[in-house]
Amino acid sequence: MKLFTIITAFFFALSFGLFASGEKDMAGQDSHDSMEMDSMEKDDTMEMSAMSGGLMDFVSMDKAMMMAEETPTVLFFNASWCPTCRAAVKDFEMNAMKLEGINLLSVDYDDSADLKQKYEITYQHTFVQIDSMGKVLAMWNGGETEELLKQIKMDKM
Repeated sequence: MKLFTIITAFFFALSFGLFASGEKDMAGQDSHDSMEMDSMEKDDTMEMSAMSGGLMDFVSMDKAMMMAEETPTVLFFNASWCPTCRAAVKDFEMNAMKLEGINLLSVDYDDSADLKQKYEITYQHTFVQIDSMGKVLAMWNGGETEELLKQIKMDKM
């Protein structure tokens, strides 16, 4: 839960920075420069998060495919209103160490029509493991950390 709170706070701060475009920050730097730095920090945060295991927010398919080149990558289609999804998220956060070496990317079920169509997702709480070309390696519904570890293909992508 701590990681989710940190990531949420980071995105809130990033959003605020986008509205301050063209203004100077306290150090006299252009906000645009600050936003570029925030973007770099966001990438570093995602990389650090991936190294330590746990759930990360989905950013783009390109980024997911790049991540899948080196590390097993799973898209987790979930919804904030879904009780089993919320339980899974809590379980992933509690078992982040078990997920070390796996990119688990949270995809908002309600806001991902293109991805749902691409992978034929009809149900929230669906997992799709992809390769570096975005092709499906494994797909399953439901489960938490132990199910994910059981279903994921750990071979070199």
